[in-house]
Amino acid sequence: MYFLKDSKLLLADDDHSTLQTVLSHVESLDIEIIYANNGQKAIELAIDEQPDLILMDWQMPVMNGIEAIDILLSEEMTKEIPVIVISGVMVESQNLEQALVQGAVDFIRKPLDRYELRARLNSSLRIRKQYQIIKDLIDAEKELLKERLQTKERELTSKSFYDFQRDKLLKNLLEQVSRLDRITKHVHATNIRPIQKQLISQLNMKRNWQQFNQHFEQVHPGFFENLKSKYKTLTLNDCKLCAYLKMGLSNGEIASVMHIARGSVDRALNRLKKKLKLKERECLRRYITNLI
Repeated sequence: MYFLKDSKLLLADDDHSTLQTVLSHVESLDIEIIYANNGQKAIELAIDEQPDLILMDWQMPVMNGIEAIDILLSEEMTKEIPVIVISGVMVESQNLEQALVQGAVDFIRKPLDRYELRARLNSSLRIRKQYQIIKDLIDAEKELLKERLQTKERELTSKSFYDFQRDKLLKNLLEQVSRLDRITKHVHATNIRPIQKQLISQLNMKRNWQQFNQHFEQVHPGFFENLKSKYKTLTLNDCKLCAYLKMGLSNGEIASVMHIARGSVDRALNRLKKKLKLKERECLRRYITNLI
């Protein structure tokens, strides 16, 4: 029934009698209690022991509870540990508001009532555990999405090189057909010319880029829209270059996919950098990679 069972509670209070009170109130719940007599010690123990919950007195020597909460929330290892402030002196409504604004999840006035203490501790732990479940689900979903995007990225790269090999084959076939036409002195031209036209038509089709664009948008949604909204003068080839850079292709790989010489890619990238108005020391590849 109780989320407190098998939990670890850090109590920070310079009044040792509070420790005895808390121990007596939760003695039947099989809960581990660690103790600090000031805020500084509470921070050290919180980092080392990673308690499930912290019960923090407001007024303590060395460092008070409010100051300690501020530091706990700034530390990566302790920022998600819930803290309940307790006090027998700072008990006004404005004190409650200050504690909650500072980052406490709850506030309990002293003297500590047995049933109120159990209920408040249990409620805070239940909320934390539910939060952790939701966080784990979100993290798992993010990891799954990341894996799916990586798979699509690999598929996109594979398709780009497949298209390159396809075009290479079509060019080779066109050259062979043209050579056959020359060898036969155009005797079979009426049969060969339609084949040549079909091959040329296939090489000139824009469908490949349109299909690539659709696949790319699934992996990097809104990339081209964002790019064109910022840089309205970019050509289709500029957009292709940006896409290949976003995919992480090397200059040599880009040359293969676009059927151009390596030097032509280098010159095209320099022109693209100027169009994007990047400074000399700015890296074009890094800029495109980070562009959402």
